[in-house]
Order: sequence, then structure tokens, then C-alpha cells
Amino acid sequence: MSVDGSRYSVLTHNDKFAVSISHLNYLTVHISTGALSTLKRLHLTGKVNFSVDDALAWAIQHELHHLELGHFELPDGVPVLNLVSRASEPVRPFASIPQADWPDVSPCLELQADHEAIEMVLGGFDASDWSGLRELASSISAVMVLIEKADEDLEGEHSTHPKAATRIFQLLGHISEMWAIKHQLSGRELPSDDLIRSFSSDVILPAYFDAISLANAAEVTNIAKDLGEPDIFFSDIARAKLGDWDALQTVGAKEWARLKPLNEKLLPILPYYADAT
Repeated sequence: MSVDGSRYSVLTHNDKFAVSISHLNYLTVHISTGALSTLKRLHLTGKVNFSVDDALAWAIQHELHHLELGHFELPDGVPVLNLVSRASEPVRPFASIPQADWPDVSPCLELQADHEAIEMVLGGFDASDWSGLRELASSISAVMVLIEKADEDLEGEHSTHPKAATRIFQLLGHISEMWAIKHQLSGRELPSDDLIRSFSSDVILPAYFDAISLANAAEVTNIAKDLGEPDIFFSDIARAKLGDWDALQTVGAKEWARLKPLNEKLLPILPYYADAT
């Protein structure tokens, strides 16, 4: 499913961290001056090598994928979607979704848009540019951290968004599989154990600590607690891959697992996936 019509990016004068997409007469991505200045400030103070441009590119891709995935076509939806929490009222999506699950629909849609934007921005596994991949990962983490910080100022804790720890769990879970995905798609043999170990030590583990550093620099201290210690965090990634969800220990992994069954119910009835079948 392709996006038709005109696209515009507009810089809006707003000192809050905000990125949104509207689909009225034409498609517009709105980026606040506050988003730009906050990212620049975190870049200066966070002591983590990330790109402000790549961070904004991921935020824009996240918003565009709300449209690509058909989220605007949800019944009772609104013509504007925002990177920061929208409202305390849950979306009423489909008669086939029990009302008890309605509050979790929006977090699922956010993780869907995250996932597609992550794949778009990170691209494929490239053993020659691991430093670049780590920088892209930290650029994405920077946005996730600042979304959580902006959400803290709103009424209703994470009313329409998953926790930053959940988003980072999904991000690093994807990165940890990139080498396998490439070789599954290409049909080639898996890389050597030495290469996999190097990828883990040069990209995956540093990306975790980059996220922690960015969270601390942004003074969102709950993120580090929600992510958990590195050994437990990465054990949870392994458990999630094996489907051993009852053994998950970290806050982010548990929320990811709680949302996953509903997400799997939503995917077949979203326009994007319905068109693809």
C-alpha cells in the first residue's frame, strides 16, 4: 500500500517536544521547534554519539507509517496522530476487539509504527559499518527517551503510548536479530561465531548503554530501572524470542509481551495487512 498525495514537513513554533502527522486536505508532518532544540540539547549533554538529523528522520518515518499501516482508517479515529500522548480516551477500533482491550490499542499502534520506522531507518545488516549502525540506534533511542520525558508532563501516565523501555526493548530485539534476518533472506550460511560475538560487543551491548546514558542525561531515571540490568535485559530478549514470556523480568519486556497478543489480533484487520493478503 503506497502513500498517495502531497507531503509537507512544517516547522511549528512550539517549545514542547512534539511531532505529529495530519491527513486533512494533504499529508503534513509537523515538527515543533521544541523537538529540534531538545534533541540538540540532548546531543550536547548526553555524551552519546547520535545524529539529530537521523533522530528527526526516524520520528518522521514513525509518523508516516501510521498512515502507511492504515491507522488513520480506524473507526472513530482522528485525522491527527502525535508522537507524544494524544489523550486519555482510548481509541474505539473494531467491534471484534473486546472493550477491555481498547486502552491497549493505541500502544500497539505505536509499536507497529516504531517497528516499521526502525526497519526503514536501520536498513540491513552491514558488517562494514557497525559504528554507523550504533549511531542510528542511539538516534532512535534519543527520540524514545524524549517522548517519555514529554509524556511525563501530561495527565494520564502513558495514556496512549508504550513505555520507553518497551520501545527500546523492541529496538534492541530487532538489532540483535539483524545478522540472522540478513542471512535468512539471502539463503547464505550464518556468520561465524566470532562475527556474531563482535557484533554483540560492538553494537548491541553499547546500544543498550547508550540508551541508559541518554535517559539519564534527559533526567528520565525510570527508564534505566524499567530496562533492568544488562544481563537480565538481554536474557529477556532471548526469552522473548523463545516465547518464554512467563519468565520475563524487566518492565519493558513484560509490557511488550502483554501487548503482543492484542497486536496480533489487530494486524489482520488493519488496511495495510488486509491489502497485502
